[in-house]
Amino acid sequence: MVAKTSSSNFQQMTHQPVRVVYLAFAVATLGLFWTFPAMGQEKEEVWEYSPYRVKVWVALELTPELGTGTLARIKKEIVWLSEQVDLSGWRVTPEAVPVAWQSRILQDLDALTLPEKAEDRLKELGDADKLIFVGVKKDGQGYRVTSREYDGTTEILGPVFSQKCWFIHRLGRQAYRAVESAFSPIARVEEANVGRATVKMRASGLIQGPQPDDAVPVTPPTYIQNSDVMVPLIKHVGRLKLDRANIRVLDWTCLSIEGREGDLIQCKVNSMFRSPLGSRTSRRQQRYAIVTKPATATTTIVMHSNDKAKEPLSGYNVYYVDQEKNEPILLGKSDWRGEVTVDQKYGQFQTLYVKNGERVLSRMPLVVGYYDRVDAPVLSDEIRLRAEGIIQGLESQFLDLVARREVFSARIRYRIGAGEFDGAEELLNELRDLPTREQFEDIINQQERLLQSDDTREQARINGMFTQLRTLLLKHVSDISGELDSELRKAREGAPAEGAAAGDGTAAA
Repeated sequence: MVAKTSSSNFQQMTHQPVRVVYLAFAVATLGLFWTFPAMGQEKEEVWEYSPYRVKVWVALELTPELGTGTLARIKKEIVWLSEQVDLSGWRVTPEAVPVAWQSRILQDLDALTLPEKAEDRLKELGDADKLIFVGVKKDGQGYRVTSREYDGTTEILGPVFSQKCWFIHRLGRQAYRAVESAFSPIARVEEANVGRATVKMRASGLIQGPQPDDAVPVTPPTYIQNSDVMVPLIKHVGRLKLDRANIRVLDWTCLSIEGREGDLIQCKVNSMFRSPLGSRTSRRQQRYAIVTKPATATTTIVMHSNDKAKEPLSGYNVYYVDQEKNEPILLGKSDWRGEVTVDQKYGQFQTLYVKNGERVLSRMPLVVGYYDRVDAPVLSDEIRLRAEGIIQGLESQFLDLVARREVFSARIRYRIGAGEFDGAEELLNELRDLPTREQFEDIINQQERLLQSDDTREQARINGMFTQLRTLLLKHVSDISGELDSELRKAREGAPAEGAAAGDGTAAA
């Protein structure tokens, strides 16, 4: 029996290959549109569907144990493990390190520097987004594996990670772990305002994050976790020649994750400044954020004045505030070089406060261990403390002057009421010898001229303290000697003096 085929089914079967070919042609055309830029334009990619292109340079120490076969096994295992962990989010390509970089990676990866010219750095990157340096050398009975990342988008050279490997057959796995440790995901800042920012993770449409039903959640290294802290930066693009650097990392600013909405990540902006990211976007500015991965357990903060002199600030206290107990915890005091070292006792991400005396001078968000040393420009409080000391001295003199004038006034009026005019005249001469209001104001003006700060806000506070002292001077120090002289003259002429009722002994008491 022969099966019958309808005409509609026959047309569908005959046109199916045509549709497949057309669909394949459309996808290929769209891929070319995304991949190849127009003449004179930069390459554009879809941010959420662009996997990381990671180039890994593996440098092996020239020893009999670490031969060419070892390098081949390490490269093969790096590729295999990277695909097992995250097949879609990145493309990892390990290579043998160029000869010119061999000794630089093996000897001192901390001191590694990149070419100054941007075209030379792009030449080393090739078509990759990230370049990770991996060094393997003999260390006692085992091996030492070090790694460091250079991110081409942000042009940030990350910290150095070091790991110990005891067996040569595990070097491939250890080298992959070194790559994973050095790799830092990046995100693009979509919106920003005061205290809040919204970012989108790169390759967010390709990376599979941890699922709620996973018994053991596995997070790929390309995924930005809720516990991660990011450092934001601003990148200037276009052909406009600028006097400033193309990329500016926002110092003392960190983004901590608060929640997620789809592929958007809501972040809290922790910063020393009010609005470091700004609120407006620009065609010539791109805002990014890169995940910080601490490589050490401590960070040394070098505090100096925020003026041109940059003098070290010694004796300044650094506090960490416990949010649960709302209590400040003293972490240390800066030494004669202005340095203080903090550790990760209270977490990797800490918001520190700098105080000198009772005044908070600075608020510093810090990822402890991401940098070995950081410079902290802090408002020098020495001029303000000197101003407070001088003003306190002037206030003491002012209170003493007011009290002595009141005592003399009471005694003179008592003598006038008792008819002891010669004694009243003698006390009145002593009152005239006291500093007058004009003389005291000249002293205030002289001290104010000596206390000048380069910081406008600090100078405004100092001027405000002197203004308050002048207000008190005008209010409580008047020309009392003229009034008393008039009362004494009228009393001698036999006329009743004003205020003589104080002669009943009340003033004397």
